[in-house]
Amino acid sequence: MARIIQGLADDCRRLDERIERLSREIEAMARQAAGCERLTSVSGIWPIIASAAMRTVQKSRATSGLRARAQMLFDQLVDLRRRFGLGQVATPGEHHKRRV
Repeated sequence: MARIIQGLADDCRRLDERIERLSREIEAMARQAAGCERLTSVSGIWPIIASAAMRTVQKSRATSGLRARAQMLFDQLVDLRRRFGLGQVATPGEHHKRRV
């Protein structure tokens, strides 16, 4: 039993190290991109969120129209907030959800 638990603990340590290494890489990329650097200056916007937002904007340039870009960015923000448990994101008519 101790061997199984020790193996799981080793797996967790390796995973933590990998997450830390990837986080440093994302932060370095965010510092190099002008748009990401500006986004991370906003309180609550972490490098991974800024990177995802910039990638969405870059992908959305292929689609036409500002509304389509805004909707794509909003959808990705909602998805990120749900994944990380940061609360609900309100649509324009849902003022009661804005308290996060």
